[in-house]
Amino acid sequence: EMCIRDSTTAGETVLNTATAIHGEPLGVGLAAGRYAAMKLYQMHGRAETMAFFDSCIQTVEISEDISAK
Repeated sequence: EMCIRDSTTAGETVLNTATAIHGEPLGVGLAAGRYAAMKLYQMHGRAETMAFFDSCIQTVEISEDISAK
């Protein structure tokens, strides 16, 4: 199973900054997602990559459910 490292926060900061500067959240998100999907697939294969992205989506859904309460 893949581990999320401390550098993830730094990467998210860079992406948030790029989004703020360029005003293109969709473009930044798509580029980051494509890069991540391709690299993770090359390093870990399809099943682990899909599981990672599924976990990310579940985390957002849980966060939204908590925020709605």
